[in-house]
Amino acid sequence: MLRARHNNRAFTLVELVISLGIFVVITLLLISNFKIGDRRSALRMSAQEIASALRRAQNLSLTATPLPNGTIPSAYGIRFSPDASSYFLFADFSSPANNVYDTSSDQVVVNYKLNNEVYISAVNVPQIKNGSCQDINPPDLDIAFTVPEAFVYFNGVQPLGQGNESDSNYCGPYNPTWVELSSKTVNNKIKVYVNWISGQVSISDLY
Repeated sequence: MLRARHNNRAFTLVELVISLGIFVVITLLLISNFKIGDRRSALRMSAQEIASALRRAQNLSLTATPLPNGTIPSAYGIRFSPDASSYFLFADFSSPANNVYDTSSDQVVVNYKLNNEVYISAVNVPQIKNGSCQDINPPDLDIAFTVPEAFVYFNGVQPLGQGNESDSNYCGPYNPTWVELSSKTVNNKIKVYVNWISGQVSISDLY
């Protein structure tokens, strides 16, 4: 009788050890998934911040908002660079206006810094090359909006060629310019799109 009780206690102890082991494994999996989700959230948040910065440049242009010293630029824009962890909003004071950032004449209005785990992995301006619309990855990308119309320019070029959709460089409204963000810790990316015609800003899903 005593031996039976002893064996029952030993079996219960084994069950307890197994249960604890399962609990530890599940807990580690949950923590791992939480960290991955948190890092993906950082990627989405960074994309939303870029979209907000672009919309801010649009609004400043539409309202012809002056700088603190009272001057009104010819355009407001955002400069993006691949492999960078920051970007900035600038005011274009070039004469004549060229809708790109020039260190000698233009003014940086706001500096933005990305989350520590996020960086700009690529920028894109679709262009006609060898007879077809192709993704071109320039060393820098300036997306500027003219004051006060907020016409959108990419690296100083108005994609529609003065509004003519038959222009030889026109890629069409379904080939937007984009800024791609990547995570340093998870294998995910996300893009912020800017429509060629309207300047509308949108964000892709994670991929």
